[in-house]
Order: sequence, then C-alpha cells, then structure tokens
Amino acid sequence: MSYRNYRAVFAVLVGFHAASATVVFASDEAKKSQSSNSKAIEGAELEKGFRLRAQAAESLGVRFTLVGASQLVAEPGGIVRFQDFTAVYRRRDGWVRMVEIEGAESADGKIHFSSKDFSAGDEIAIQGAPALRVIDMDLWGPKADACGD
Repeated sequence: MSYRNYRAVFAVLVGFHAASATVVFASDEAKKSQSSNSKAIEGAELEKGFRLRAQAAESLGVRFTLVGASQLVAEPGGIVRFQDFTAVYRRRDGWVRMVEIEGAESADGKIHFSSKDFSAGDEIAIQGAPALRVIDMDLWGPKADACGD
C-alpha cells in the first residue's frame, strides 16, 4: 500500500472515529447494530458486516471481483493474516464481512480454497484487505485505552 493510501486510510478512520466517538453502547447486545455518520461506513451489523461507501473504497484502494463458480482464489492483496488465522473479505449485497479460509498457497502468493461461505453473486476483495481489517477492528475490536490511566 502506498504512502498516499495510508494517509487516506488514516483520514477516513479519523473521520469515522470522530463520527462514532459520541456513541455509547449500553451492552454488547446494543453493539450488534451500528449506524454511522462516517464518511467511510454507511452502516454496520455484527451478523452482516459493514457497508463501505464507494468513494471510501476508491480512496482506500479496495477492489472486489466476482468469485468463481468452482475453485475460489484469494489474491495477495485480498488476504489478511494474523496469529494462525487466514481470511479474506467477502461482499454480499453490499455488506463486507471477513471470512476465514484454509487452502493451498501457490508460489505467486495466491491461495486456492473452497468455502461454503461464498455463494453465486458474492465478491471477494482482491486489493485493500489491510484497510478493511482496520475498519473491521475499529467497529468490532476491543477499545484501545490511549491514556492507560
């Protein structure tokens, strides 16, 4: 990801954080669905994922492609790895959600896999997965305590 794209990710997320900073959740149940005044996110639901605005996807360098009918292929720019977990981002009916995958990695960094979590008409991220992971963590991950007090 280029320096310009990192700046765009930061700008979008700062805008998202500022827009969502006033939201207080009474319980985990209330956190299952969020709406946002963010410039990047149109909405978020724990079960479906989040809706990324087209302009934000373009600014962040996120691209999707329709999945194949048989064997699925994850491009290097669409793969997220952490700990012992490998995942891709699926877009279904406009909702973006992380899906864990297992498969064989080829010499060019692509992962060939099969999954019951993909259906006809779904799209898979082929570029910009790290930016999607940052948004995902901002929405659903643990809250960071910057002061530590």
